Amino acid sequence: MKIAIIGAGNMGMAFANSFIEHQLLTKKDLHLIEKNQERVNFLSQNGFESIFPEIEEGIKNTDIIILAVKPQDFQTVGEKISTTIEPNQILLSIMAGITISKIATITKHESI
Repeated sequence: MKIAIIGAGNMGMAFANSFIEHQLLTKKDLHLIEKNQERVNFLSQNGFESIFPEIEEGIKNTDIIILAVKPQDFQTVGEKISTTIEPNQILLSIMAGITISKIATITKHESI
């Protein structure tokens, strides 16, 4: 199984570290999508192998996509997801204040 986490901030990394700590995934099978170059450098120095600056590339060939971005950033993120997401992929949101129906509308995806 491969999981993509969009947003490698505090919440996204809480999930990432838990997956690694409990040996549910390897760092190779965990795709971290992060635009902040400082954060990318930090993640790379800590052994994460699959770090992507772009959503479209980072979610390819993953089974689950975790949305761990700030709610105010979701519109742009959701639009990018909508151009790449496959029907068999599952979206899981940990964003506060964004409804499932809004996620479905913006991403044009049903498996949420």
